[in-house]
This record gives sequence, structure tokens and C-alpha cells, in this order.
Amino acid sequence: MTTLYSHKRIMGVALALLASGLANTVEAQPTGAGGLVAHYVARIYIDPATGQAQCVGYFTNIAGITASLFNGTPGEETAYFTFRSDVFQLSPLPANGDLQPDLFTAGSYAIYFNPQPIGDWDHPDSFSSGQPIATFKPPESFVSLSPQSFHSVIREELVSTQALRFNGHNYDFSAIAPGGLTLMDVGSTTQLPGINGDFSLVLPYAGSAIAVGGDY
Repeated sequence: MTTLYSHKRIMGVALALLASGLANTVEAQPTGAGGLVAHYVARIYIDPATGQAQCVGYFTNIAGITASLFNGTPGEETAYFTFRSDVFQLSPLPANGDLQPDLFTAGSYAIYFNPQPIGDWDHPDSFSSGQPIATFKPPESFVSLSPQSFHSVIREELVSTQALRFNGHNYDFSAIAPGGLTLMDVGSTTQLPGINGDFSLVLPYAGSAIAVGGDY
């Protein structure tokens, strides 16, 4: 009887530990379609001669993460979570009054976690120096520019993820936004100093990411 009881107790403890471990892997719950996933600050780097461009930035908030996303005073230099896009092609459409619409080709961008942040606007590659934790790919997208600002709404399909443990909790974008993201951006057409190389036109923007509906 004692042996049987001990065996049952051991099995019960083992199952409890297993259940606890499984719960930890899914701590980040889906926000649901239309739910707010993240806010971010970013810049777009453009080669005016070719229309090629890329984007980099950092996250100020991510759904489900209650700890600070910064290692010190918030800013690009202290941001744990950053992103960087592939180089993509901007293709201008005919102007519509003082509004300049542009198509841009499909590419991809990745989100990174860096436990020792080194973000530097003068060095876009610093935003991809960490561990990649999610990759997204949009179809061909659209942006419109006015004399003072530009706006874009971009649908991003989730391609791959890698689980992350941060501040004692587990997170995975396949749980946070399994159906992908809709990025809603607003930026200024006031130019910032260019960087060495071909990307001499730099524009600032910020935005929010909304969860896309999907099979959860």
C-alpha cells in the first residue's frame, strides 16, 4: 500500500510539473483579431537614385510583456526588441495633386531580441544584431506621401518564430499574433541626416501593430 501510494504521489508530482512546463510555453496568449500587439519607433532609409529602401526600428510595447523593453532610459540605444527589413523597391505612381503614392515590393523583416542593446540610427545593421525571434513577409504594399507626412498600412504574414524567455517568462509571436500583423504607420517627410553609402534620404516614422485574424 505504501509503495503504491508513493508511486501515485510521484506520478502526480511529475504530471503537475509537466503541466506547469506546458503552461509556461504558452504564457503569451493571442490578442485576438484587431487587438493591439505593439507600438514602435522607426526610420526608413532610401536611395533616391534607385528607389531602394529599408526600415529599422525598436519596440516600445509588445502585448503580454509587462516588463520594461529598455535597458535604461527608453530609446533606440537601450531597446531590447528591434526590427530590420530587407532592402525593398519603391515604385512611384502618378502624383495625385500634392499626394505622391508609391508601391513597394514584397520583402521581409525580422524582429530581434538583444540582451545588450546597441541600436544606433547611423548604423542600421545595429538593429539586427540580436537573436531573431520572428520573421514576417508582406505582399506588395502601398504608401502615400504628402508635403509634410506619409502614411502606410501594411499586412504582414508570419513566416517563422523562435521562442524567447524574457524576464522570467516565455514569449512566442506564433502565440501573440498567429495570424500575422497589420502595421499602421505615420511619418514625417522632413529629412534627417543621411548615412554613409547610398541611403542618403532618411525619414522618421512611428506606428502600431494590430493582430490579423487567423486560426488560433
